[in-house]
Amino acid sequence: MGAIFGIVGEGSLAELAAMGRRVAHRGRHQQYWSPAPGVYFGQAGHRPFEVNGSAIATDWQVTGDQSSLPERFAEHGPTVLGTLRGTFSLALCDAPGHIWLAVDHLGFKTLYYSVLRGRFVFASEYKSLLALPDFPLEPDRDAIQHYLATKHPLGGHSFLARTRPLPGGHVLEYQDRGPQVTSYWKPTAHVVDRSRQEHARVIRDTMLATVQRQVSPYEQIGITLGAGIDAAIVLGAVRRVAPDVRVSSFTIGAGESDWEIAGARETASLFDTDHHEYIFDPSVIPNDLPKLVWLSEDCGGREEAVLQMNVLAHAAAHTKTIFSGWNADLLFGGMPRHRLIGYAERMPLLSAPLRELFQLSQCGLAPSSLVGRALERAVYGAAPPRALQVPGAVAASGVYWTSDLNNLILANVQRSPYYNYLEPCHEVGAATWYSPFADPDLIAASLTVPSWLKTGWRQQKRV
Repeated sequence: MGAIFGIVGEGSLAELAAMGRRVAHRGRHQQYWSPAPGVYFGQAGHRPFEVNGSAIATDWQVTGDQSSLPERFAEHGPTVLGTLRGTFSLALCDAPGHIWLAVDHLGFKTLYYSVLRGRFVFASEYKSLLALPDFPLEPDRDAIQHYLATKHPLGGHSFLARTRPLPGGHVLEYQDRGPQVTSYWKPTAHVVDRSRQEHARVIRDTMLATVQRQVSPYEQIGITLGAGIDAAIVLGAVRRVAPDVRVSSFTIGAGESDWEIAGARETASLFDTDHHEYIFDPSVIPNDLPKLVWLSEDCGGREEAVLQMNVLAHAAAHTKTIFSGWNADLLFGGMPRHRLIGYAERMPLLSAPLRELFQLSQCGLAPSSLVGRALERAVYGAAPPRALQVPGAVAASGVYWTSDLNNLILANVQRSPYYNYLEPCHEVGAATWYSPFADPDLIAASLTVPSWLKTGWRQQKRV
């Protein structure tokens, strides 16, 4: 847990210290060193470091020691990263002026980078880059416009014009010719011909194996619960594979009768957890919203982000290992937009107006066809969604559409907007995050399941 940051080229340890002060919330323990001439690394953490001046800097939440990674990387190259299970960001120097940057499969951990005059800079949060006197403070208006329209970050962009995020499952190599970004892990859809029962068995077995690997180091964990089935499935799997692990559960809602609180209470009772309920007070929004934006940097999600920030603060006060059901909706067709894709698969003649309704729901684009406008009125009445316009920005032209649900999953699984607030909120609490639905093994298993077992005419997440 923590942060990493660095400079290749003209730089100093004093500049690293200034960068580190910008991410003090990621750990008060910090160290700065130069692993090679013209290369400067820094890292922050919630626990003291062993000062070793090594060739690698990490924000590491992976089972196992990272000390052997430089040797394994030298032998196998970036493909070794695909074998890791957990969340991480790392910087590795293997020669003067030559470094590698990488983040975990889904990009839960972040790295931002920028090419300046005479040097290359990177950091877990781009507020660290703002400590550098030559860093240009210029907004990316198109990225901000895209967020306002879609509530999703624009792929390959940040809210700062000269700053790029490293995508999940990718590695960056920097040397004299500049940064080169390549993929070390890319999921593929390969639907397997099985019976409905066999598909369910494969998902269940993979889920249990994933949860067992994730929970095995711990005697006590926490889990965030709601009224849905995703976290309940994770909790059930924990009880199946590790019945002696002590579990505390946490939920937040608007009041005692809130369906999220009532549903979580029922699940907690069924699985006998140490349960904690919190009532959200809307009066905290004026204070909490600026803090959330500051933590998130590139915003993501909707009003649930404020709720998550609050419940995670409570949970982290009790335990430093927090499980959840995040990513299940994406993998198994649980979102409203997935139903539109399911309808398009079943009714090809209506694919075009359904696509228009999809674009309206996702980025506020008005339908142009008669059927599309009729669907707009049926779904939204007189108040269809419309995005605010950022001065000087290009209006969002649409988001990726496909009439195959697994293809949509492939396009979005490494670009979750929710991590923009989930990851820093866990860091503030010095807590480690787990969700089996974010694990590459369960992702691969989900992509063997056909779309019709993910979303039907009325039921979603059928498998």
